[in-house]
Amino acid sequence: MAGVMAILILHGFAQSDQVSGYIVNLQSDTLHGIIDLKAASKSNTICRFKTETQWYEYSVHDIAAFGAGSRLFVAWPNEGIFAEILIRGSLSLYISPGAFWLQKQEEIFRVEPHRRRPESGTARETSPRWMGVLSLMTADCPGLKEDIAKLKSTERELLGFVKAYNSCINNPFTEYKTDIPWILLSPGISTGISRNNLIAKRMARGGEEFIHLSDNYYTLSQNFGIQLTTSFPRFHQNISLLTEINYMQSEYSSSVTYDRNRRNFYHDTHIQISSIAIPIALQYKILGGPLPVFAHIGFSVISNFKSSSLATSEVLWDNYTVYNTQQEALPINKNELGFLTGITAHYPLPGFSLGVGARYQSEMINNSNSLASYVNKLSLNLILKLR
Repeated sequence: MAGVMAILILHGFAQSDQVSGYIVNLQSDTLHGIIDLKAASKSNTICRFKTETQWYEYSVHDIAAFGAGSRLFVAWPNEGIFAEILIRGSLSLYISPGAFWLQKQEEIFRVEPHRRRPESGTARETSPRWMGVLSLMTADCPGLKEDIAKLKSTERELLGFVKAYNSCINNPFTEYKTDIPWILLSPGISTGISRNNLIAKRMARGGEEFIHLSDNYYTLSQNFGIQLTTSFPRFHQNISLLTEINYMQSEYSSSVTYDRNRRNFYHDTHIQISSIAIPIALQYKILGGPLPVFAHIGFSVISNFKSSSLATSEVLWDNYTVYNTQQEALPINKNELGFLTGITAHYPLPGFSLGVGARYQSEMINNSNSLASYVNKLSLNLILKLR
């Protein structure tokens, strides 16, 4: 299961993020179709556009612009790139993979990051060249001069500065991507059925004390949980962090019998575990469209806050009871870490989404010199999540 999920996640990185969009040709005609936004995020030199039946690739010399939703990319033939517009005004801001661009009238300047250079045997931070250019571009608003010295070349800070400048000179401006938040919190609830396999592996030395245990236990359990998906759409629209709190109660039973030296041994075992798990997983959208599919992989912090295990043993000799005993069947860890991976599909509806997910989880509940026992869980869950 883990190998399959790893393949799916790697496959997802190779997939495109296809959304409804348009291109504007050199004659200013708008053609509607499908835009591959993943390709646009990776390369600033091509636009992948699909009509009803076929994909096309356009360079900056073939079209004037392309867009999807609130995102608009314009062709700059002189620079040889497509640049995404963040703000258009007297001072405009653009972004392309690995760089920001400032434009005022016909002047376009690339924003370079901070660099350190040694000077007189010491290393000191110098102001990048773009700060000086920005000071000249915004000289008609002296109140922002001190802000430039503190400015960092991040989308959020540059965006705020450019908005402040256009407001300072009372110039109307248009901001793009306003429907894409910086951080998005999506709470949800889930419930499902889990098939649990408890495996008790007795070691060569000392394993006789656990001879009452079966090698494998199987049971079905219901789980309930709450979850929170945290995503950062302005930085990456396909990656998010999934955090949950889940409750599950599971019971396992077995009967082990064997004969030895005219004696009959009967062992009945009952194990009950109530646990709260806090899974934390990295989630990646491997398929977009009307029914997006997500793969996740991570770990789980588990508290077995209530557990009991009892083994009742009876020994008969020639059909006569020799003795009855009761003992702890299986020492169970109070706290443990587990590995998990899964896949979910969500159907978007107004204000919320309905999802179904499958998950594999493995956790060690006992590890000693004489016994290693762990639980593998395969669950199917229904998820209701706010959008």
